[in-house]
Amino acid sequence: MTAIPGHDELSPMAAGMIQAALSGDSQTMGTIAREIKHLGMTPDEVAVTFAAIAARMLAATSGGARSADHVTRSVVTRRARLLGA
Repeated sequence: MTAIPGHDELSPMAAGMIQAALSGDSQTMGTIAREIKHLGMTPDEVAVTFAAIAARMLAATSGGARSADHVTRSVVTRRARLLGA
């Protein structure tokens, strides 16, 4: 399995950004966004890391992997229905 480029550097920022977004802390969000920009990562690399961290947070707060799996399936099913319409 190939590692996500820059994941180790970005993971703490992703977790901080998610927490700041949940609490409405726009100043912290802006600071983290500027730091991420300076890393020079591609949007895809940033998105993959944010998704991985968000999934871990979701699993930790929603009862584990089975709950996270249910959420993922629901999101994918809903998106597939929208694309099929």
